[in-house]
Amino acid sequence: MRSAELGFTIVELIILIVIVAIVAVIAIPGLRRSRAISNYGNAEAFLKTIAIAEWDFRANDRDGDRVQNFWTGDVAGLYCIRAGPSPSAPSIKLIHLDLAAADINYCPGYSPSIVAITTQAPSQGYWFQALRQDLEVGETYGQKGGAGGSVSGNYFHKERFGFVAYPNSFPSGGRSAGILNENSFMFRRPLSTHVLPVLGQDFGRDYCDWPADATLKTFWTKH
Repeated sequence: MRSAELGFTIVELIILIVIVAIVAVIAIPGLRRSRAISNYGNAEAFLKTIAIAEWDFRANDRDGDRVQNFWTGDVAGLYCIRAGPSPSAPSIKLIHLDLAAADINYCPGYSPSIVAITTQAPSQGYWFQALRQDLEVGETYGQKGGAGGSVSGNYFHKERFGFVAYPNSFPSGGRSAGILNENSFMFRRPLSTHVLPVLGQDFGRDYCDWPADATLKTFWTKH
């Protein structure tokens, strides 16, 4: 059937195709940008969820070690750690499984590990990780835990914790990294380049520690 019989001339069809192509060129980057912004908004919400879980963990002694401390080993432990020293004790499940699975670098200090339960994968385009140290006070987040709990090792802190959210892809998946600590202070850092997340490895050195105050003021924005 000829194009004229469909109500279009060849010229009109060409014009229509050009218009559709122009709209696509204009709209697709905007949609990607919107998705990246939405992903980061979800990442901030997940960081707040982690903070709430941390305070619950400390206040209610979820691991049963008889010590009021924060879990600082990783993100996944807030789901996987057992509620007491017994191997048959249930997991504490203070966060959703999807968030636990988005832990880029879980620690080996407990059982079952997250990979025994599900497959590691980013959540809403973001990976998460427990920060290693607070550079502002010069102190590691990982300290000795209590006695009698289901976890042994330097994965606890009585006063501090810190976590980071980092996009799986850039810029379509996310354009910013976010950090949060025990005071619920949340900071965002726009990304100009991307450090490709690798399972089992920390993010780049700029994103695995809570920054010193001068760095925080220079590169991060409080939210």
